[in-house]
Amino acid sequence: MTSDPNIERLSPRRSEVHAHQNLASGSVRSAPSDAACIEGGAVLLPLSAAQRGVWFAQQINPAISASFKAAEYLEINGAVDQELFEAAVRQVVEDMESLRVTIVEDADGPKQRLNTFPSWSFPIVDFCGESDPADAAHAWMRADMQKPVDLACGPLFSLALLRIDCRRFFFYFCAHHTVADGVSSALFARRLAEVYFALAAGKQPPDSGFGHLHELIAADQAYETSASIHRDREFWLDLMANRPVPVSLAGRRQACLKFHHPRIALLERTKQSLQQLAIHYKSTLPQLCIALTSVYLHRMTNENDLVVGMPLTARMSRALRRQPGMMSNEVPLRLVIEPDRTLAVLLERVKVVVQAAIRHQRYRSEALVSDLGLIGQGDLLYATSVNFIPFEGEMAFDGYPVTGHNLSCGVTDDLTITIFDRGPGNGLELCLDANAALYSEEELNWHLRRLANVFAKAEENVGRAISQYDLLLPEERQLLLEDWNATEASYPSEQCIHELFEAQVQRSPEAVALVHGDETLSYGALNARANRLAHYLRELGVGPDDRVAICAERSLAMVVGLLGVLKAGGAYVPLDP
Repeated sequence: MTSDPNIERLSPRRSEVHAHQNLASGSVRSAPSDAACIEGGAVLLPLSAAQRGVWFAQQINPAISASFKAAEYLEINGAVDQELFEAAVRQVVEDMESLRVTIVEDADGPKQRLNTFPSWSFPIVDFCGESDPADAAHAWMRADMQKPVDLACGPLFSLALLRIDCRRFFFYFCAHHTVADGVSSALFARRLAEVYFALAAGKQPPDSGFGHLHELIAADQAYETSASIHRDREFWLDLMANRPVPVSLAGRRQACLKFHHPRIALLERTKQSLQQLAIHYKSTLPQLCIALTSVYLHRMTNENDLVVGMPLTARMSRALRRQPGMMSNEVPLRLVIEPDRTLAVLLERVKVVVQAAIRHQRYRSEALVSDLGLIGQGDLLYATSVNFIPFEGEMAFDGYPVTGHNLSCGVTDDLTITIFDRGPGNGLELCLDANAALYSEEELNWHLRRLANVFAKAEENVGRAISQYDLLLPEERQLLLEDWNATEASYPSEQCIHELFEAQVQRSPEAVALVHGDETLSYGALNARANRLAHYLRELGVGPDDRVAICAERSLAMVVGLLGVLKAGGAYVPLDP
């Protein structure tokens, strides 16, 4: 499979709970950067630009701290040694400096303080006695995700091992976005499997190769003082000049602290078909998925100029891609859809746009919002984001197979569409993170199924104009074309429609016949207006078998026109304005 390494991996009752309160090691194994200082034995470092963005967002509304968490869990199908597993988890937390910080403020603003909390718990929760152990474990994780976060106290992560049965465990990983992004959660999982395997074999785990937090901060600061940042800024300002209104499947704005998280699995044969299609057009699977999602957004909204968000790692070197911490960024993709062209044409454009975005991905979206004067206005660069999470190779715990499950990618203003590649034989998974004030669960399930249908039929539709893509599911087609049009009724064949209407006028001339906005017309008034129009049309020569075109929006005048044409003896031909 071809995938882009820069695409962000954004990563969630009555029971016996074993809470271990072992002290976390406090050693700091690296020299601080020039911007660091020592305070009370702890290292103080500046925040990265990405951390500042999250920190400022939380300061605006501290009550939504839980919304800035990202969470997932690993399903381990095997008999886990719980003591060894906890030892491995604690070793990885020790290896990963970015997790062992709290955020403090001084006269110069926020800083991250390394190694400031003395202990943290690692719950091992046994759900075997529950009627539905997996459901109970999911409820436990959802409850933990809702707990508020105090950035100054820490820890800014939550970890647990949940026992479903003797050969099935969930490892739960949840972290605030100030200390971890999707790359960090993936690195944590890989390192945990490596350490557990070594401990199970009675060996010393190899070095993590993670590097140190001050190196990440130094790279971030070097970019902020480089010429590259000015080139990147100009690129994004030029791209977003005369930008369109953000496209939203909801069509409105409303803030909300709750979100929905539905998902649907795509068959392996669908993924294989998409992979072959991407290879044929010299593209990548992520780029093809972005193109297909854009087709769906266009067909649902009829907008041709689309701006959607795309999360990226913002790590431009091999060393930084091995460095845990918060660096990820989300950049705007601007795609112009030509409805009369095919998917192949759009895909070529997506390739160019994505490659350009990757080259300029380090410029912070928060800075771009400020540059465009959107701060304080409540405006968005985009409402919808598209994220592709590539498969990163097989992972196992001492030979036991592991499956990853995303619980939350964090806060969303409107909608994030995520496509997970679950690896060979496991197909793709579509997942939506949606603002619960804008979308009902029923609406999201329809969007998921339609979007899945677009993916499944990509190869079949590849030569078809985008305007001809059919989004309707079979049951929707039945509902729209059959069920809603099942309006048969007995009709007196000796009378025409306008004659039946005139009979109703005789029965109740003062009754309300039409309502449109604040306007109303009685049967008598409507009949009088239709009669006047009919006389005028007859003066123009309209009679039997003559067709009269009517081009009007839905209104009182449109109904007057229909009746007037019929009264004149003609047939009306409705035109779509």
